[in-house]
Amino acid sequence: VQFANAVAREVYKNGGIRKLKWVNFEPSCPYCRYLNGKVVGIESPFIPVNTDFQPEGAERPLKPAVNIFHPPAHTGCECQIVACYE
Repeated sequence: VQFANAVAREVYKNGGIRKLKWVNFEPSCPYCRYLNGKVVGIESPFIPVNTDFQPEGAERPLKPAVNIFHPPAHTGCECQIVACYE
């Protein structure tokens, strides 16, 4: 998941795509449900480093040690990014 999304981000960036969208697959956890459909600039993280990311329904916050530019956001995450043309 990590490798595929990292490659996709680079391909999109090299192809001139300026925005990315997070897409989850059901069933999913509260973190991935919250991120589903979120659009960011290709150089912006979906979850910034050291953020206490705790959407409604999550038992505890995620606090990433690095910027999350693409899935996975957590162990077991199977989400993906897609190009956004908005």
